[in-house]
Amino acid sequence: MTPEALLSYSLAVAPVLLALALVFAVLGVILLRNTYPRGVTYLGLGMFSVALWVGGAGGELLAGDSPLLVLLLNGVKYIGVCTIPPLFLLFVLRHAMDAPVTPRWQAALFLLPLVSLVLVWTNPFHELMFAHPPRAPTPGARPPWGPWFLAVHLPTLYGMMLAAWAVLGVEMVRGSTLRRAQAAVLFFGSAVPLVVNAVYVANPEIPDVQLTSLSFAVTAVVFGWGFFRFRLFRVNPLAMRAVFDAVGDAVVMVDQEGRVADANPAAHRILAGGSAGEIRGQPLARVLELAGLSPDLPVPGAPAETLARDGSHLEIEVREISADRGGQPRGSVLVMRDVTARRRIERAALENEALVRSVVERAPIGIVRLRPVRDEGDRIRDFTCVLANPTTHGYLARDGQELVGRTLTDVRPPHTPLFIDTFRGVVGTREARDFVVQVDSERDGETRWFRIDAVPVGDDVSVTFVDITAERVRQAAMETVANQDALTGLLNRRGLEDDARMLLQSALRDGREAGLLFMDLDRFKEVNDTFGHPAGDRILQTFATRLQDCVRAEDLVGRVGGDEFVVLLQEGGVRQVREVMDRIRTVGSRPYPVGERRVTTPPSVGSALLPRDGKTFEALLAVADRAMYRAKDRDPGDSNRTGG
Repeated sequence: MTPEALLSYSLAVAPVLLALALVFAVLGVILLRNTYPRGVTYLGLGMFSVALWVGGAGGELLAGDSPLLVLLLNGVKYIGVCTIPPLFLLFVLRHAMDAPVTPRWQAALFLLPLVSLVLVWTNPFHELMFAHPPRAPTPGARPPWGPWFLAVHLPTLYGMMLAAWAVLGVEMVRGSTLRRAQAAVLFFGSAVPLVVNAVYVANPEIPDVQLTSLSFAVTAVVFGWGFFRFRLFRVNPLAMRAVFDAVGDAVVMVDQEGRVADANPAAHRILAGGSAGEIRGQPLARVLELAGLSPDLPVPGAPAETLARDGSHLEIEVREISADRGGQPRGSVLVMRDVTARRRIERAALENEALVRSVVERAPIGIVRLRPVRDEGDRIRDFTCVLANPTTHGYLARDGQELVGRTLTDVRPPHTPLFIDTFRGVVGTREARDFVVQVDSERDGETRWFRIDAVPVGDDVSVTFVDITAERVRQAAMETVANQDALTGLLNRRGLEDDARMLLQSALRDGREAGLLFMDLDRFKEVNDTFGHPAGDRILQTFATRLQDCVRAEDLVGRVGGDEFVVLLQEGGVRQVREVMDRIRTVGSRPYPVGERRVTTPPSVGSALLPRDGKTFEALLAVADRAMYRAKDRDPGDSNRTGG
């Protein structure tokens, strides 16, 4: 090649090479700046290496006769030459095979290429890479290669590229359509420069006109086309293959023509009895029919269930792959889940639920679930029944009405204040509690004892009522006084003392004030002697009803004997106690009908406060008793005066 021809060639080709170097540099920036699957960092660095190779080659063509500049540019070019093969092999190993790349691996791959690079920069002193100077006197001719270049440098770099191609070749054979296309782009895009370089090195007659560098233009076109056409480097092929194969659900990739593009082992077991190659490339409808399944697929995004030939239940879901620019889907993914075990579990759960419901409904013990009712201060004031078996109705539903949906205050069984306070404690402490209560049945008049077990269940309380009457018959027969007053339905003295002690202890623990009221009916003995005991009993019953209407459901009301009554206000200071006393005095002063006459027996009331006047029921009762008699002594004729 004449000097004039070489100059014309250099002026024409050098700008092309410099522009090509810029293209690879931009591609390297794109790869490094975006989030891609593992290993693509190596490829991004490889793009910069190609840019150095091509840019250095373009600079050499413009360097003219300056030996120093030619040597410098040749050294820059060889930075790319020596680093491209190890970077490409690392990319393939990490990206395609998901192989671990340790620092020791990287050092081993870069060791000989770095030695070659050092020898390039020091070549004038030993000429192990090529004869010096790097450009022959004859235009276009090239100096002969050195011993290290031929014996070590070329075999090392070519060997790395061949190893990378072997991995890509396997993927082109066994991968799906998408993965085969990606592997092919990588394979052929990297093969063109290497083949051109091999021909150039093997034939000394070919002039030194940077043919290998120019061939990278083909690589740029192939990689650029693959990047935008197949979303190259955005999918981790063999790593994705491992995940795809390991998925327990059957997954079938379907192309735009409705053919099976790929299927994982789980899909092969369902559709082809485990065969590896019978369904790929076949129309999906035919594959489904041969497997005994309906070819009519469900609407994308709406799973449907079908029965397989072997009796198993399959849930089939279709998911479309993102649409192309024309709005048409690129294909779809068919996911089939064997839900036979799930259906078996659901059926067993339904059977167990029916069994549990049957046991609960027929259980000889009362079972009820209560939900707290809270006030604006988030304090539990009552409990609503959300579940109750028939046996429970006999214990709690004294009026025979439905329990579910009603509160304890509405049902108002005996011991209501004790129930509410105990169940409140169960919710607050998250600890189970149990106690025994005595109830007189309205239906048969018999006295029964129940053991109450309360257990926290979420925010609710599960309560069981176990009739332990048989266990307590002997003890009940020895007791002369029951807890409930037979005449008024209120608690008698014993029942009042038992419940009051527990409620007062609770108030002391919570730091609450409580009030105790003690009262009797003025001139009641005269009414009883004048009109007879039946009339007196009716007055006591009416006053008991009026008394309950004056207090809250959680307050304790009892008759301790004759015309004496006690009220325990679980919450209340001086003001609240006086308000309740005023209400009792007002309603208790109303006349009572006795035959054709109307008589009055106003109550005298005394009060005591917890903890001011005492901390036990007995102490508070004694203070309230004295207060009541002081009120009587101040004005015996005025029954509206109260003490406290």
